[in-house]
Amino acid sequence: MTTAAFAALETRLNAAAIAHTANAVATGVDAYGQPVEFDVIFDDGFASDGLMSDTAPRVQCLSANVVGVDWGSGLEIRGTRYTVTSPQPDGTGWSSLTLRRA
Repeated sequence: MTTAAFAALETRLNAAAIAHTANAVATGVDAYGQPVEFDVIFDDGFASDGLMSDTAPRVQCLSANVVGVDWGSGLEIRGTRYTVTSPQPDGTGWSSLTLRRA
C-alpha cells in the first residue's frame, strides 16, 4: 500500500469513527476567523493529580477540524464556553484538547 493510499484510508476511517461516536458539537473560530462547527467526543470528567482535584473537561476530535486551535483558543460545547489549555495531536489524525471553563 502506498503512503497516499494509507493516508486516504486513515482519513476515511477517522471520519467514520467520529461520525459514529461523537456525543457533542463544538463551535469555534478557524485560523481565518471564520466560525466553524465540528463533531467531538466530549468528556466533562473529574481529575486529580494527588494534591488537587478539579473538573478536567476534554474533547477528542479530528485534527483536521482544529488546525488553527492553540492554547487559549475558545470553544463552545453544549452552551458552555471553554478555553483550550492543552491541544495534543496524536499523529494519527486525532487530537485531544484539554479545556477549562471560560
